[in-house]
Amino acid sequence: MLFAGKIVFWEQIQIISLLPLLGMIFYFYKIGNSYLLKKIYNKKTGNKLIKFTGGLCLEIYLVQNFLITDKINTLFPINVVIIFIFIIISAYFLRCCSKLFYKFLNQKKLTTHLFLVFIKPYFL
Repeated sequence: MLFAGKIVFWEQIQIISLLPLLGMIFYFYKIGNSYLLKKIYNKKTGNKLIKFTGGLCLEIYLVQNFLITDKINTLFPINVVIIFIFIIISAYFLRCCSKLFYKFLNQKKLTTHLFLVFIKPYFL
């Protein structure tokens, strides 16, 4: 709140930072649309690997903050691989648990029971 009334020069020109971002987005689009990546995606193993990693994106995002550590920095080249593998395994475990939890909650009897116990008394 100290600088609320002042207009700083950098705030006025911050829209210029969107131009390099636009260039990066276009560059990554060109990489993703390249012949080499299309060839990898059309192979059976490459396709499964890309789909597996893409399917775990949410879970990887959720678990990575808790698992990234600097405790094994003495093993520098291999610590990145170890942490990455541990994140993938944890994300897959989280995905399996969430699917199991979803199946448990998706049962018709359980849903009706939860409605009768928790929701219906509030509307009487």
